[in-house]
Amino acid sequence: MAYSKPKGDVLWYKPDAKKKAVKTVHLKGSSDEYETIDIMPKGRPIAFSTTATSDLIVLLAEDGCTIEELKDKIIYDIEAKEIIQKYIDLGYGKLIAKDCFE
Repeated sequence: MAYSKPKGDVLWYKPDAKKKAVKTVHLKGSSDEYETIDIMPKGRPIAFSTTATSDLIVLLAEDGCTIEELKDKIIYDIEAKEIIQKYIDLGYGKLIAKDCFE
């Protein structure tokens, strides 16, 4: 199956997907140089969004509210409300938003 281009700049995953990890590896041919590689979460993304929408969700999540409460805080950004609604529909509404969105 061919890789399709994402529909947005940011990919949203389920909270229980493997968290993004960082792996440090040696650069080939050098003993003291290292390269850091980001490892993406496993699984299919549940939503896509722009960076602006992602920044809004992360900013509002810093308050320590649940995902359901976070949806009520979003007033104008319809895309952000749709993403939060997907999390609620999947049963993650009672989780603390700050722990799910980084």
